[in-house]
Amino acid sequence: MKPLFFFAFILFIFAPAFGQLIENPNFGSKTHPTISILSIDKLSNSTHVYFNVVNKSAAEDWLCVDKNTYIITANNKLKLQQTKGIGNCPDNFKFTHQGQELNFTLTFPAFSPETKYIDLVEECSNFCFKFSGLIVNNEINATLNLAYAQFRQNKLTESAQSFETALQQLGNYPYAIFTYNLVEIYSKLKNKEKLAEWKMKFNNSAFADKKLYQPLIENIQ
Repeated sequence: MKPLFFFAFILFIFAPAFGQLIENPNFGSKTHPTISILSIDKLSNSTHVYFNVVNKSAAEDWLCVDKNTYIITANNKLKLQQTKGIGNCPDNFKFTHQGQELNFTLTFPAFSPETKYIDLVEECSNFCFKFSGLIVNNEINATLNLAYAQFRQNKLTESAQSFETALQQLGNYPYAIFTYNLVEIYSKLKNKEKLAEWKMKFNNSAFADKKLYQPLIENIQ
């Protein structure tokens, strides 16, 4: 029996580290409409973020990623370690025609598996991209996907319940998008009590993007 135990032990030691794949993560906001995050692969020793970008320009265009690109969590600022499929500025990828797509991958250090959301920020001088409030928890993403699906199906009461559940799961989420969605839904439902409740929550908040949403929410009756 000893050889069998030893063999099993070796397999355990050299087994690859498994993580969690987050597909099409929800987010609070992004700066560039043509750049999408397809997935985030959370491993025990690294984080891989898979991007897609579509060239909407009629003229030849280019794209690069600054070395000063970070994942920002509540407790850490994790610097870009590696790129694949794209260069670090000034080494750039040149598009040849409108509609051309590019997939690329950015690799960062691992962050805590308890993290529920992150910011992904390129710190540079021009045309920098930023994703704010990326949801990196599959359970919360599933709740949000359900909320949006229910909204599209005009199941507004169910959608509101799902958005409220997602906000409870997120805890102190610093972006206004999901609160705004609830204000809009309760307005459509003509539920004045819940509308007033969520408007008050917005007004009492310290959302990072509060100024952006303030006029939108004020106009919802």
